[in-house]
Amino acid sequence: MQKTRQTKDSYPLKPYIIAIVLGFFILSLPFYQPDSVDHFELSEENKQELAKVSKQRPFLLFQAIPLNNANHQQLISVPGIGPTLAKRIITYRNQHGPFDSFDALLQVNGIGPQKLERLKKFCRL
Repeated sequence: MQKTRQTKDSYPLKPYIIAIVLGFFILSLPFYQPDSVDHFELSEENKQELAKVSKQRPFLLFQAIPLNNANHQQLISVPGIGPTLAKRIITYRNQHGPFDSFDALLQVNGIGPQKLERLKKFCRL
């Protein structure tokens, strides 16, 4: 009876490669952004304002924040919304339901016409 000697090539690497590829795929899922997300182009004025604000808040996303389902962290990433105003927006939304227009934001204490115009640049309903 002759013994066969196993070489390095006889051990398949395929399961390890598959596991590594699947691992990278699973780890990248939180960063996936579907095509259905609304993207918008920034005007020069908005780009300058964004550059100024991004020094203070570098995690600011370059897509409109949905006011009707944004969490506290997402709201404070919007220029002009701090922690207190974000809490007021969430409280108002929980008590009165989703915003049907941007003008409904005027009912939130701390949002006036000027701030509303500024928020429209970075938010959506």
